[in-house]
Amino acid sequence: MENNSHRRAGGFLERTLANIFENIGFDVSPNSREFGFEADIIARKDNFTILIEAKQYDNSYINVGSLLHEWSSKGKSAGVDRVLVVIAGMKIPDKFFDLAEELGIFLWDEQIIHEL
Repeated sequence: MENNSHRRAGGFLERTLANIFENIGFDVSPNSREFGFEADIIARKDNFTILIEAKQYDNSYINVGSLLHEWSSKGKSAGVDRVLVVIAGMKIPDKFFDLAEELGIFLWDEQIIHEL
C-alpha cells in the first residue's frame, strides 16, 4: 500500500510540474523513455529541453546527493539543456542546493513550487 501512496503523491507532483511548464509554453512529455531511461517529465520549448525528475517523500529516506549525481549524469548522457530535480515532502539541507549548483543542475523544493 505504501508504494501506491507514493505513486499517487508523485503523480500529483508530476501533474503540478507539467502544468507549471505547460503554462509557460513548454510541450511536456510525462513518463518518457525517450533517452533510454524513464524521466518523469521532458519539457521542450524552442529547441530547449529540460529533463525533470520529481520525488515526493513523506515518511521515507532519500539520498539526495546520490539522486543529484544520478540525474546530472543522465542529463549529460541525454544531451539536454537543463536538468531539474524536484523533491517534495522533506526539508532539503542547504548543502544539496550547493551540490546541485556544482553539478550544473537545478534543485527545487516545495517552497519553490508553491511560489510558482
